[in-house]
Amino acid sequence: MSWFHAFVDLILPRTCISCTTKLLKNEKYVCLNCLTDLAFLHDYKQLKDNKIYYQIAGLVPIQGAFAGFRFDKGGKLQKLIHHLKYYQKPQIGIILGEYLASRIDNPFPKNSILIPIPLHRQKLKKRGYNQAAKIAQGLSNIWKIELFEQGLVRTKFTETQTFKSKVERQKNVENIFEVTQTIKRPIVLVDDVITTGATLISASRTLKNHNIKDIYIVTLAAANY
Repeated sequence: MSWFHAFVDLILPRTCISCTTKLLKNEKYVCLNCLTDLAFLHDYKQLKDNKIYYQIAGLVPIQGAFAGFRFDKGGKLQKLIHHLKYYQKPQIGIILGEYLASRIDNPFPKNSILIPIPLHRQKLKKRGYNQAAKIAQGLSNIWKIELFEQGLVRTKFTETQTFKSKVERQKNVENIFEVTQTIKRPIVLVDDVITTGATLISASRTLKNHNIKDIYIVTLAAANY
């Protein structure tokens, strides 16, 4: 650490976004205590024996799915994801993805590729990055799975899903994705939080319509779990 950064750290100490305690030298944005406090859902060695899988597979055939942590309203993870999405802190996504991947061994086929749920170009331009891609990057760093962002695009701009009902969410994301390249490897779709699963179902259907057989899903967190 340079003398300048040491001086800045003394005057404006780096603190954890979640609990505001001073960060250690090897910590960024979030302290280890807050990471370990996140509610890890399961040991997902069985990708077809969990609520997330049944939530998706009941509407579109997939090979497996899981979510890493429980998303509690007002909880630490919600605060971290809020900063990731709205406060220009993409590094948080990488940190959370790496932490999730460090909790379990890679459960996906060796030749899989990670495809983050894409943002529409308007939203991507406004935010500057795709939060799902940052999470996927963290997963890729630990699991050593190739990150592939070019194969799936979002062709329609949609309103936020936050205040919509389950039916409204499904209608809001119908036919909004397009496959842009031929993909013959197993695909692992990556997203930040799953609520009703409408967006992931829509993306999976698009991939299935392009004869992609092996589709898996992983999300950082699950709401209403």
